[in-house]
Amino acid sequence: MSFIRKVFSHSDSSKPLQDEIESKIRDLMFIDVPAGKETIAYFLNVGEPAIPVLMANLLNEKTAIRMGVWRMLGIFVKQKKLNEAQKREFMDFLVDELLSGDEWRPIEVAPVLHDVGDETVAERVRPLLTGENRSLKIAAIKILGGIGDVEAVDELITLLMKDPDGYISQVCAIALGEIGDERAILPLIDALDSHSSDAKKTVALDLDLSNNAFHALIRIGEPALDPLLARFGTFYEEYTRRIACFVLGEIGDDRAIGPLEALLKKPEISNRTREIIEDRLIKIKRRA
Repeated sequence: MSFIRKVFSHSDSSKPLQDEIESKIRDLMFIDVPAGKETIAYFLNVGEPAIPVLMANLLNEKTAIRMGVWRMLGIFVKQKKLNEAQKREFMDFLVDELLSGDEWRPIEVAPVLHDVGDETVAERVRPLLTGENRSLKIAAIKILGGIGDVEAVDELITLLMKDPDGYISQVCAIALGEIGDERAILPLIDALDSHSSDAKKTVALDLDLSNNAFHALIRIGEPALDPLLARFGTFYEEYTRRIACFVLGEIGDDRAIGPLEALLKKPEISNRTREIIEDRLIKIKRRA
């Protein structure tokens, strides 16, 4: 803690202002509720004089306050209210906390580094993908997804397809969608179609995984269109066809019209699937 106080000990704030800022620290425990918007606005308005007080509370003994302080400093990073030296000290502190061995730190740190991490953070976190600690691995997946770390894509794909832990596969799908690298498209389609004979070899039957893959493919967008259309007629489960229709509708390319109309003509599809296809066709044609 001393190195942080040394770096952030300077402040031009008056004693009354400093006392006022310190009195507001407790309010950060409610940063995620609607009233928290007022607290966020207060600290952003105060600006630089709040930084030493926030940094002095990085290890506040109350978890909710500590996490609120981290979130507030993360907002300062996004608002560019920390200079580069301050930002680097904050990032290094968070990664050190992540690696501290405290069993709760991965859960606490990951959301902040997901939002404000950078390449230096990615370099320190990336090796956790191949480690044995489950909590650190999950935190690393989430952080690297938020950073958009393309260097992690191959390892994330391996975890998506081969890790026996279903939740790790689920968070990998989310992270790959956030990164948006085209290498992830076919593995995500396998995850989307987790009922198919090919996908069964690598991805367990998991509707949550299918749902996360669905959102990831939507985020990747147009590059996923042709690979998805190539697999569209082979999907085994009607549920998979439905979510594939949603993906095609969200991408909104008129090349999907033909395959969707062909599926609409099949007598075996349910009324619900038929409704989804008709709705997606309307959406695509309006965009065309």
